Amino acid sequence: MKEKCEYVVPQMDRNLDLELIKVKAHAGDPWNDLADELAKKGAALSTYYQLTFNFGSQACRFSPHFEDTPIEQKLRNFLSTMGTVQSCSEWRDLRINEDIFVQRSIQYQWDVTWTAIQQVKHFRCTSFKRNSLWSFIIKILHHQLPVGRWLRKRKPFLYQNFHCQFCNIEADETISHLITCPHTAPLRQKIYEALRAFLSSTLPQFFDSLSSANLVNSEINGWIGTSIQSPRFLDLLKCAADGKMDSTLFTYI
Repeated sequence: MKEKCEYVVPQMDRNLDLELIKVKAHAGDPWNDLADELAKKGAALSTYYQLTFNFGSQACRFSPHFEDTPIEQKLRNFLSTMGTVQSCSEWRDLRINEDIFVQRSIQYQWDVTWTAIQQVKHFRCTSFKRNSLWSFIIKILHHQLPVGRWLRKRKPFLYQNFHCQFCNIEADETISHLITCPHTAPLRQKIYEALRAFLSSTLPQFFDSLSSANLVNSEINGWIGTSIQSPRFLDLLKCAADGKMDSTLFTYI
């Protein structure tokens, strides 16, 4: 108590008369009894808050609260966290995310999405290439890639007759069509071969049981199939084009 007074008194107005009166405990004083009751309730709590006035200047100290709850971390970190929460909340409420977060008709493995984004997020946008890659991933996640269907909605007078640029037929250019279009098979083959080569060099580092090339190939076949026509590889492409992994399709990974 003495230490508290030595701190509080110098901060007060020099012209203010201060008188400290000791109140005997359990003597029927209503305010003292209230303080005792609150102290007992506080001692019974499973959590506690150590009140420290470590914000402000030397002349004025304060303890910040948010909706009657003490802020127990650095104020700058708290404000940064609140800004992030607000941004995430606004993103969740976008109409394009209604089925994902409101209806929840499909359960996604969000760790895969965030890991993919983190691979690019830490880059500084010091080149057009890096900025384009970041924009490309965000557009995938929000279904905003400039395919024919979206172009017709944005500028119908320019793209009214715009169809798949790979096909000789008038097929509607959508992400789903591009994944299965016969004329994009060479591109899918390149993706499949690059993915298979990556898994061949990566899986043995994480699984000691894959001690031979045959075991590695067998494991890869179970993950992405044996060719670009394999259902598992096509499912993987669909999820990659959506920016989200369907949990029901990849329980084996």
